[in-house]
Amino acid sequence: MVPPERLDQVVKYYTKAYEIGCMIYSRPYPGVCDCLERLSRNGIQIGVITNKRDINAKRMIAGYFPNIPMKFVWGRSEKRLMKPNPESGYEACQFLQLSHREILFVGDGPETDIAYAQNVGFGSAGVSWGYRSRKEMEEAHPDYIADSFQELSTWILSS
Repeated sequence: MVPPERLDQVVKYYTKAYEIGCMIYSRPYPGVCDCLERLSRNGIQIGVITNKRDINAKRMIAGYFPNIPMKFVWGRSEKRLMKPNPESGYEACQFLQLSHREILFVGDGPETDIAYAQNVGFGSAGVSWGYRSRKEMEEAHPDYIADSFQELSTWILSS
């Protein structure tokens, strides 16, 4: 356990280490590139809103998805509050010139991603893999729950 007087020091060290090595231990889920490419080819606009630090989010998205046209990649910063706070969702509506009803937010966190989508008024799709179980996702009541990236892209394109 970290003594309270050293907590700030440990957090600063971890933050800097993760910034330098954020792509060393992280990998995209299998199938995500095919899903994003399929959606993009079919005219779906794609953006990223994440609670990762903005610098890390931009580096990871550019590194892992260089051929996917992203409208924006927004991470946590001093000017953007973390999900589930809805402010960045309102900003996304303005940026994309879309109503909140025209945007679908996909995520693996019931208490962050799905709550965020519901707070903004976006459609919401949860995935059954990631940080939480399918049961936890079901309890958040997203509009849809996908069990694979193929299923997710098929549902989006048929909606």
